Amino acid sequence: MNIIDEIVQEWGYKVPNGIIDVQNPYHVVLLEGVLDNYHLTREQKTSMLNALRKIQEVDLVKNKKTGNTYDVQKHNPDTQDLVKKNASNQDIEKVNQDDEEPQQDEKPFQPSKEDIMNMLKNMDLDADQLRKLYNRTQNFTTYRPIKDTLNQKGYHPKILKKFSKEIQDLVEDLDGEETAKFTEYLSDSERQTDFPSEREGNIQQALEKTGVPKSVVGKILTHTSQDEGKKGVGMGEVGMSLLFKNVKGSKGKGDLAVINPDGSEREFELKGDNATLGLKPDDFPASTQSLEALGGIEVGKLTIDNKPKEGLIYNGKVYAKNKLADVLSTHYKTLNDEQKEQFHTNFKQMILKDVLKAPRDVMDSSLYDQFISTEELKPDFNDPKSINDTVGLLNFVNYATLEGFEDFMSHDFGATKTTKTGKVASGSAPNKGNYVYANGTPLEMAQQLKGKIHFQRITNRNLRPRVGHGTSHV
Repeated sequence: MNIIDEIVQEWGYKVPNGIIDVQNPYHVVLLEGVLDNYHLTREQKTSMLNALRKIQEVDLVKNKKTGNTYDVQKHNPDTQDLVKKNASNQDIEKVNQDDEEPQQDEKPFQPSKEDIMNMLKNMDLDADQLRKLYNRTQNFTTYRPIKDTLNQKGYHPKILKKFSKEIQDLVEDLDGEETAKFTEYLSDSERQTDFPSEREGNIQQALEKTGVPKSVVGKILTHTSQDEGKKGVGMGEVGMSLLFKNVKGSKGKGDLAVINPDGSEREFELKGDNATLGLKPDDFPASTQSLEALGGIEVGKLTIDNKPKEGLIYNGKVYAKNKLADVLSTHYKTLNDEQKEQFHTNFKQMILKDVLKAPRDVMDSSLYDQFISTEELKPDFNDPKSINDTVGLLNFVNYATLEGFEDFMSHDFGATKTTKTGKVASGSAPNKGNYVYANGTPLEMAQQLKGKIHFQRITNRNLRPRVGHGTSHV
């Protein structure tokens, strides 16, 4: 997440209904307040205001060919007639409502079943096309149950159609009998199940007794999108609110909300495989001074046996950059008690001054000390994995404190990479449905996650490691 994404996210939190409208003077005032937190110069602030206005501005246009009216970032005069430049959210909302409710005098063509049968008879389709058409026709009726469920789960009217269509598209090529079971599940509240409270488990297995096929679960939990405020919707967020009775769209900072038995709600953060916890890791590398203080570690090249090797240089040897935790552990084992105390101080300084130092980060000396003094979280610097987990969990506590969620889940659905031969490549998401779950305060959640959640291997340029379940996570 770059600084503009971060500011837009915070701006959306400040706006009463979460939907930014650059035409609304009050929203602009709120934006100026957000920018004040970043200590920008007057010139930087003016430039940032102009850039953010452009990001949010949309035009209403009418397609010259189809006559449809919709919003776009940039008007194309060759294919679109401009209806209104810099349209407000109210303008866009009105168009969406008009699309939902055709005018009385409109008389669209109403095909009969016979018309459809005749059309199919005249189509030249091969076996594969016929199979796809058959499945898509069978799955055509999934749209309304999906939309009705998302409406009940508190999603904004502006994006109901969008999300419903996207989910329908994900399952349209599946076997019709499988999607029929899914729509039956959505339509029968007695069959719907609550999100499981076990610390570890499998989403597909948790839903097995409900009759929702694994193929459907796997498809809809890979859904990502953008919401009505143009903010990213993470992997599986909409799918979770469809699948579990006590999960819904969030009105606060979290991705989702968990509904308590008394009707109150808790903020619920969801992360798919290889997801970041806040800002991107590359923007916060360890400084040269920090690496030097933690054992004379350098980043560079050495010629060994007439071959140049690049990586972390320690004690005359070159280590791969993702072996930083191993190097730190190796050095720590050589220290006496007094030197170990200094190592602890230097490690803390690296975390606070190099890594968790963004304007909105909340990790400070006091919170760091609370983490380190918690018996279950106390790091063992003799153990590379303990060092790796400590860095990842410190970032998690910073992120959870900042965002204010009380429930967290990391699942293993994510992107699948393929080789040139079509095989699944190393580093791909497992996509088996496994998850890790925690709830409570940030420190309580960190204790529950320790030893269960996996992080990328830390490097000198990755000290905000991503969470995941693949082979590149430890």
